[in-house]
Amino acid sequence: MSHPIYSVSGLFIYPIKSMGGVSLNHSLLTISGLKYDRRWMLVDVQNRFISQREFPELCLFTITLSETYFTVTFKDDEINIPFAAENASTIEATIWDDTVRVIAANWFTNKWFSNKLHKEVKLVYQPLDSLRTIDAKSANKDEVVSLADGYPILVIGEPALNLLNEKVGFTIPVNQFRPNILFTGGESNDEDFWKCFIINKLLFKGVKPCARCVITTINQQSGEKSLEPLRTLSTYRKVDNKIIFGQNVIGPSKGSIRVGDTINITSKV
Repeated sequence: MSHPIYSVSGLFIYPIKSMGGVSLNHSLLTISGLKYDRRWMLVDVQNRFISQREFPELCLFTITLSETYFTVTFKDDEINIPFAAENASTIEATIWDDTVRVIAANWFTNKWFSNKLHKEVKLVYQPLDSLRTIDAKSANKDEVVSLADGYPILVIGEPALNLLNEKVGFTIPVNQFRPNILFTGGESNDEDFWKCFIINKLLFKGVKPCARCVITTINQQSGEKSLEPLRTLSTYRKVDNKIIFGQNVIGPSKGSIRVGDTINITSKV
């Protein structure tokens, strides 16, 4: 009996939490996931994170990378954000139940984002030495995450997305699910059962299927909400009253992966 052949078909990072993603051909890995993935986020006047859940228009901010900075574009305006913060202040920010040490951007940058959202916000950056640990029930004591909701990496298979689109009756883009690694091969939702797998000689560990929220219903080009895909997913992907799609993953602290790499499954749940 032959085993399925899986391969990486897409790599994505989301430098600023809840804003547009960046498609990559290859990516370096860090202790908290893919390099630059969700190292920045916007916070309100209480220094609590904001997301597309409350501000769906965040999806309209698009991001491009260069050698030393990334450019955020909103409608007909743009701003450059350096990778290395200079002369910036350190504050504490809240994301879900966690308090994280972050670096606040300068006045000009914060004013730019505040003007676009018509709300006072600050852009903050989580330096690599600011460690946010993963839920102890799902990880070892030394495993950490960036400013992502809970886990460093999200993996989704194209077969799972294809099945969903067949059931919905129209195409839901993969960007509504905000994965880091997209793959081809196998059957729909195979990733549910990946306990350990290897990409480019690097070991990754599947933690648990990802429970999905309302962000999956937001069109990432328009910011408009709909009932799909949660309505259809609820008919066949509901477990313990949660709608699941994709696999949360913990990866190695260094190395690199690229589109086209083979994925070898070493053990299953």
